[in-house]
Amino acid sequence: MFELYANRNHSLQQITEFANQEGLKSRKGYKIYKSTTHKILRDPIYYGDFIWKGELCKGNHQPIINKELFDQVQERLDNYNRPKQTKKHQFNFTGLLTCAHCGCAITAEIKKGKYVYYHCTSYKGRCGNKPIREEKLIQKLGELIGKIQINNKIIDWVREALKFSHQDEKEYHNHQIKLLREQHDKLQRRIDKIYIDKLDEIVTVEFYQKMTNQWKEEQERILEQIEKHQKANVNYFEQGIKILELSQKLYSTYLKRNNEGKREILNILLSNCTLDAGNLYPTYRKPFDLLVKGLSRSNWLPLLDTFRTFIWGKIRKEINI
Repeated sequence: MFELYANRNHSLQQITEFANQEGLKSRKGYKIYKSTTHKILRDPIYYGDFIWKGELCKGNHQPIINKELFDQVQERLDNYNRPKQTKKHQFNFTGLLTCAHCGCAITAEIKKGKYVYYHCTSYKGRCGNKPIREEKLIQKLGELIGKIQINNKIIDWVREALKFSHQDEKEYHNHQIKLLREQHDKLQRRIDKIYIDKLDEIVTVEFYQKMTNQWKEEQERILEQIEKHQKANVNYFEQGIKILELSQKLYSTYLKRNNEGKREILNILLSNCTLDAGNLYPTYRKPFDLLVKGLSRSNWLPLLDTFRTFIWGKIRKEINI
């Protein structure tokens, strides 16, 4: 049964019929059904393991198939049970807009077989908001991106300021690295001590192995955290400048991207956008909201504070602290 299914020559129903013809019976002596065949092909007991209280256990019985054949069958079963995806039109800008009249979501549909229109779902009833063609919507969204501008002087000012603020972040990471190394050394002392205890037969070999493996795993996690802090120490400054320089190229990048790529850029910039009779009213994410307002040397400090919070939060998320 396993070989027939793995070779893709027979369906579950055909294998069931074959098994019945060969005299395979259920525990009560009845013929088997397709569901029974499926259950048999999913059971690890045939290659030597078994399920006990929800866990996979190693059996002592003689297997009748090898693990490789079992895995081939599981792969085919998984592909068979995977839902078939129907091809449909992808509306890249749904979920990004809300109706300014009633607050409902903006959805999309195809008219005359080729024109895509975005309009209110009218979930709360017709509100009178006008739909907008996708081509016009793309143009309007591009105009929102075009409002984000930052010149080279601002980048130079922020670069210098980030260098100074970077010192605070550097001290934080160095402190965390110091604490982590102390934890690592403490675990190493435990490993050294329990080794002596094993030699003196104070603890069993099994207990020594168990605790040593546990402490070494903790040491590995600590070393990973140390490496993340070291990288974050460098990334803080680099990411800040990268975001600023990216802001200079957003509009040209938007124009070059396909609709899916345009949506990715908009997700970075906008937290919400309302549609009102063909006009868009955006809510920009930080720190891009400040870049829309226009900056001068006298008011770039709020941008620096926002950038520090934004970049630092992003890095903390990356290193899971």
